[in-house]
This record gives sequence, structure tokens and C-alpha cells, in this order.
Amino acid sequence: MKQIILLIAVTMVFSCKSEKKKEQGSVIDDKAQNSAVASEVIESLVLPGKNLWLFNGITFNKSELTKDAYQSYNVARANTDQSAYTMVTDTPINYGSKYRFSLTAKKGVKGSLIGLRAVGQYPNRIDAVFDLSNGLVKGSRNSGDFIQGKASITPLGDGWYKCTIISELDTDVIKLLFGPTNESIRAEAWESKTAELLDIEIIPESLTLEEISN
Repeated sequence: MKQIILLIAVTMVFSCKSEKKKEQGSVIDDKAQNSAVASEVIESLVLPGKNLWLFNGITFNKSELTKDAYQSYNVARANTDQSAYTMVTDTPINYGSKYRFSLTAKKGVKGSLIGLRAVGQYPNRIDAVFDLSNGLVKGSRNSGDFIQGKASITPLGDGWYKCTIISELDTDVIKLLFGPTNESIRAEAWESKTAELLDIEIIPESLTLEEISN
């Protein structure tokens, strides 16, 4: 009788372990599938051209550099007395969707950090600062109702990097900002005034805003 009870108990243990392995396998498959889906672009938005950008405390001039036949522009702080940024004004988007904002950049003569921001109605925004000398994300922060934010930097060769921020945006209109900054300023305040006239290089045509699947 004891042998029968022991046999039943062993059978139940192995059955439970088998079911658990099936469940774990299902979770791994789902994660792999979700990862693949997350990179799918639903829509690439048409953004205003550089002639429609707004410049606050910034000079914006052609440089001698190019990237894949595209002209580079030098983005520099015009003075040390005010905040500085370039703004791409109101772009309609789908409320609550996830978006990817990217820009190709290279360090300048006096600057090696670039700040990116996507902002809706205050305080909803995501900020990130990228190190264009070492190919690092120096810091990033979500504020307000913008969630699931992250930042990444991808080397493109010859000192150029693709800087990217991704976030779920609870707004139907978005502004995109970018500009040179320094290490002493927090990510969420990268546009604040600096003691030096910092500069960076960017490729205007590389500026993209894409709706991506969750």
C-alpha cells in the first residue's frame, strides 16, 4: 500500500514539473515574439524640414562634413546667458502610442554631448543625453505621463552616432528638441545655459519620428 502511494506521489511530481517547463517555454516564446514585434514600424511621420525649425540661443550653419552624401550642419550655442535648443514644432501623433525619435550626430569642436527631448503638454516629456565621444547614453528621464522610456546610441562609423529615444506618448501633439550640452547638467535640464559655447554636428535628414508597435 505504501509503495502504491509513493508511486502516485512521484508521478504527480513529475507531471507538475513537466507542466511548469511547458509554461516557462511559452513565456520565452512570447518574449521573443514581443521583441520582434517591438521593432516593427507602423508609420514614419513626415517632419518639418530644417527651414521650419526654431532656434533658441543656437546658430545653425553648414559645415565641411558629410555623412553618406548628406550635408552636416554645425549646431552651436550662440551665448552663455540663456538656455539653448533647436525645436521641431507641433507634430500630430496618435495618443498613447509608442514612438521612436532618432537623430544622427557627431561631436563638434568644443562639444561632445547632445541632448534630445520629446515633449507634449507640460510636464509630459522624455529627455536623454548622449556622449558622442565614447558612444554612451549619459542619462535619461521620463516625466509626467510619458512612460516606458528608454534611450540608445548606435555607432555608424567615422565618429557618427544614431541617438534614439523611445517612449509611450500620452499626447496627440509632440515637439522635438535637441542641442549641445555638458556633463554638469542633469538629463532633464540639458538645455540650460553653459559656461562654454558648445557645438555638435548633425545630419538634418536623419531626424525621424516613427510610431512602433508595443
